[in-house]
Amino acid sequence: MFVVPKSGSIMLRNRVGMTNEELIEDSEESLRSRTDGGLNLWGHLSYAHKYRLMLDGYLIVFNYRDPRDTIVSHYYWENKTGKDISWDTALYQSLEFMKRMSGWERFAHIYTRYELFANNGQPHSYTFRRGIIGSWRDELPPDIAARYDALKGDLQRWEWTCRLD
Repeated sequence: MFVVPKSGSIMLRNRVGMTNEELIEDSEESLRSRTDGGLNLWGHLSYAHKYRLMLDGYLIVFNYRDPRDTIVSHYYWENKTGKDISWDTALYQSLEFMKRMSGWERFAHIYTRYELFANNGQPHSYTFRRGIIGSWRDELPPDIAARYDALKGDLQRWEWTCRLD
């Protein structure tokens, strides 16, 4: 399961009842050491063709949410954990990570969106703040929203779109 950071990875793992799981780090060595143990894997792994080949035979679930909501969550999470980042930093860090993960959705067997299971009465994790869908409209500063629009590129397809096969 590959999850865009701040897109509900813990909620999704709880929802589907993942046990015997292991986080994948962004390295070939880490991935190779985990693909032969029959574990359920989850993580924020950047897309690379070599990683996709290593995961041949695995059911790939790709979870994401509207990038603008992701930027808001990233901003609040980093500041909550004492990193004291600006909205500009939240924008650029979020876009960089989302663009690195872009590609997994083309090979996923199942696509989920944060919106499909948020606010469903499930207990939330310590990382959960509000989970209000579309809150970026009220919380993202207008200049950052405009900068996102100028920089988003093909991430626009993640804005309120969902493909379920």
